[in-house]
Amino acid sequence: MRIWNAPVIILLAFLLLPFLPNTITTKAAPTTTLYIDPSSIVDPNLLPGTPLTFFIKVGNILDLFAWQIKLYFNPAVLNWTGASYPPGHVFDGKPFAGVIPVQGTDIEGTYILFFATLQGAAATFNGNGTLCQIDFTVIGRGVSNLHFSRPLGGDTFLWDHNLNDITFEALDGYVNNKPPTPPAAIYVDPPRIVDPTLTPSNNFTINVNIRNATALRRLGFKLVFNSTLLNVVNAMLGPFFPPVTIFTIEMNNTQGYVRYQARVDPPDPALNGNGTLAIITFHVQSLGVTNLTLTETSLIDDFGDPIPHSTTDGYFNNILLAKIAVQPPEIINPTLLPPQTFEINITIAEVEDLFGYEFKLGYNPALIVALQVTMHDILGEVHYVPSFSVDNIGGIIHVSVAYYDPADPISTITPITAVTLKFRVRGRGITPLDLYDTSLTDHAGSPITHEARDGFFSNARRDIALINVSPERADAFQGWIVNINVTAENKGDLTETFDVKVYYETNGSIGTLTFVNVDPNETRTQAIPWDTKNVQACHNYTIWAYAVPLPYETNITDNTLSDGAVKIWLMGDVNHDGKVDGKDISLTALSFATYPGHPRWNPAVDVNLDNKIDGKDIARIAANFGKRC
Repeated sequence: MRIWNAPVIILLAFLLLPFLPNTITTKAAPTTTLYIDPSSIVDPNLLPGTPLTFFIKVGNILDLFAWQIKLYFNPAVLNWTGASYPPGHVFDGKPFAGVIPVQGTDIEGTYILFFATLQGAAATFNGNGTLCQIDFTVIGRGVSNLHFSRPLGGDTFLWDHNLNDITFEALDGYVNNKPPTPPAAIYVDPPRIVDPTLTPSNNFTINVNIRNATALRRLGFKLVFNSTLLNVVNAMLGPFFPPVTIFTIEMNNTQGYVRYQARVDPPDPALNGNGTLAIITFHVQSLGVTNLTLTETSLIDDFGDPIPHSTTDGYFNNILLAKIAVQPPEIINPTLLPPQTFEINITIAEVEDLFGYEFKLGYNPALIVALQVTMHDILGEVHYVPSFSVDNIGGIIHVSVAYYDPADPISTITPITAVTLKFRVRGRGITPLDLYDTSLTDHAGSPITHEARDGFFSNARRDIALINVSPERADAFQGWIVNINVTAENKGDLTETFDVKVYYETNGSIGTLTFVNVDPNETRTQAIPWDTKNVQACHNYTIWAYAVPLPYETNITDNTLSDGAVKIWLMGDVNHDGKVDGKDISLTALSFATYPGHPRWNPAVDVNLDNKIDGKDIARIAANFGKRC
């Protein structure tokens, strides 16, 4: 099929115009673009000393006669090492003149300036192509934008044969090799204030703290509260910030919030570690309950990027919220086997004027059975009528206690045991100790608002172990997919579903495998593909895996396993000498047009893994020609 260029199509349109219908639909010409290839490189493993190459390209251009680029970069991250006209560039094979590229600095930063122009009546360039090649070496960690000077048509321009500007869209690029930032945490301390003595006219103070800050430059947050219950009377920076901190604090007792904005500018060092961000003093206005909610949180690091973080809100309560709870809340003991027994208590706390209580406790009767129910004389009060029933078929205990005059109503802040329940173990497994249909009533017979807290029993072993982590190959070219086989075993008593996270080196994530419904004593192997396209070559990577612990898993020593390594070679370095050169292409040429079973077959040069040696393999090798570790 013949491909016509744009001028020919336009000429044909004019010749055929008398024969065309009266109505003609025109299509807008595609936008001319100036762009960088690759447009971005984001790789925390991109270490100082690593060479980088970018190509400046144009797309959808007509009548290109001359070009100039002024490209800015961050000299703290990248060191410019050269610029050239690569083979096949837009003026290749035509008479053109260029200049020696220069590096300079102006008010916008450090830049490279490069130029080329056709000479005389040389045919101009149309279509898509490469203008030049720019080479850097990584010298530091951080972010470097690669951006063309603005306004376009000034220091960065494309000219046609009349030396007029060609309108175009410039697409910038960037390099980011800063190490991954560990997540931080912002939290209210103390997280809960439940104190009935904090009545109106009293004050109290909370802190907003940070944990695991890394290279923190700017911070913002808003703490929201119920303004009918609390008012802010003082808000100040915490000692985590140095005296040079620039900050604003906004207190709004009408809408109920206090907002902080703070920053530390260079050359003062960024902030790291743990500490107190804010000290906030509240005045109690009334009785009630309110959350102290952290919103609009923002952490910005030294590179201008957001720091991942979690938030934990606070809680204030100056009225009692009664509680009925199972104590201890968890019994996890694989040695509690039939016919051993154990006890739990039902406790009541933070209650006033209690004159009766009732609850049901549900459990798995195939695992445990109730042997005994003991009511206690709370605070020595004996004027009550107890009632209880036990259903070891359905797994339900029902307890009801009603006080009668002259009993003194029960008031207590600290937990007091109301009932003790004794169980015998029948089997092995897990069961909730479900406290439900609970009721607390006062002397007038009115319900008391409360919360119920369940319990949990387990004598089952929950134990998963990693048995093997095995890459399918010990050597691979950069860009290959390498399958990692992970073998896990369920050493526990229950059928389990769990996740295994697979890594290379310290924190390079390959992905997560989910093992579904693995039976007790079952061993299962699953594979996860590792795409090495963005992995730095010339390095031997240790492969390891981590099985996320199950709830109540007590033995996690075998949840992590490092058991294998893969050497990643430069694509095309078939003789593994750390460089791609003529030797590699020659070795591939020796096996050209071969396949498995052929006398000259060499699997080492089948770099695209298609079981044949052809031009695709040689092209892949040639694409990296001259690269070295």
